[in-house]
Amino acid sequence: MPKKILHQTRQFIFLRHGQTNANLLNIASGGDTDPKLTELGCVQAHKAAQSLIHHQIKPSLILTSPLARNIETAEIVNEYFHLDCIIDNALTERFLGDWNHVSSDIVNPKLSAGHTPPNGESAEEFRIRIVNFLTAQTSLYYSLPLIIGSRGIARVLLEMVQAKNAHLFPNGKLLKITLADSEDFQVKSIELF
Repeated sequence: MPKKILHQTRQFIFLRHGQTNANLLNIASGGDTDPKLTELGCVQAHKAAQSLIHHQIKPSLILTSPLARNIETAEIVNEYFHLDCIIDNALTERFLGDWNHVSSDIVNPKLSAGHTPPNGESAEEFRIRIVNFLTAQTSLYYSLPLIIGSRGIARVLLEMVQAKNAHLFPNGKLLKITLADSEDFQVKSIELF
């Protein structure tokens, strides 16, 4: 009788960076801008780390973009875990070009309608960049890495299982992503905590 092959679950944790002044002021801030965390944003990063501890989740390492809001969030979380941190440009938020520093009330409906910002990145270019990066990290998902990024990345992930309200994912919140048993990068389930 052939042996049954047991597949280990592939998972990672996603954390949206803490609040920035752009978030506070409700203005668009893509990967081509670099605001820092507000005081509340720092508190949100601490609370996210404490939530991981409360849920008895210890990530294996941190992956983040070089943007200040993500680096600061990673540094705060890492005060609790002391992990290796990999910084990669591929995790940078979607480039919004001429729509940076414009009210989110104006920009968000345009983005939701599928418009590409002048001098910015299309939704499809951004999705491909993120999915290609996440696909390349396959071996890491057996060890539960923590990926710190933007709402745009959360939206790409959430839209793989549900399109409704994916754009509303708040600052400082955590997602536990379980991947499908597949050669491709496919999200099987997402748990918010």
